[in-house]
Amino acid sequence: MDIQNILMLSTASLNLGAGIITLMRNYRDRVNLFYFLFSVFIAFWCICLILFRYYRADFISDIAGRSSYIAGLLMSYFYYLFTAYFPYPNKELKKTWLVLFFMIFLYFSVVILFTDFFVISTYMKEGVATLVTNKLNFAFFAIVLGSVVSVAIKNLYLKFKTVQGVYRHQLNVLLLVSLIAASMGYIFDVIMPFFGDFSLNWLGALFLSLMVLSMGRMMIVNK
Repeated sequence: MDIQNILMLSTASLNLGAGIITLMRNYRDRVNLFYFLFSVFIAFWCICLILFRYYRADFISDIAGRSSYIAGLLMSYFYYLFTAYFPYPNKELKKTWLVLFFMIFLYFSVVILFTDFFVISTYMKEGVATLVTNKLNFAFFAIVLGSVVSVAIKNLYLKFKTVQGVYRHQLNVLLLVSLIAASMGYIFDVIMPFFGDFSLNWLGALFLSLMVLSMGRMMIVNK
């Protein structure tokens, strides 16, 4: 196992551990629950990337590569929910729309995993496992993912303008970390793969872990 896979395995363990510890503190709290699910899917994403890289373009690599994009969708969904409830719930949040939103994500997940709508094939390119994707559908996926994350960051910004004291400081830090992590994750795991370069897709997980650690620290302080 190379150093990149070791780093991703460590990142997966860190995210999963942080999520479990936070959930155990109060499993009835929605903020804790959405943080836990966000952490779980980052961990799942890391495992998918490890399998994708390790098995080098066979059946397992193909399934893992497809699953990594499903994990990306669900990560963005639960990150959005976290920002919708932290540090207080959005007044305009409607459960009907959240359920519909989740069902749409599940539909995309099934399509990505079981059809050629998104991933066409897997092959080796200069020693790196690479996915051949439908560019039009990949672009649509990128727009959906970017839109969800953008709305989530907008949630944080709008709340930052309305709160004072410790929450204002926390949201300021979380906004900065989110912008850095989301930008780096988008570059390494969406933009570069769109052009067929999967060599640095492992770096996105490391940057997103900054978000997990920042979010977890804030909830521990608040409790």
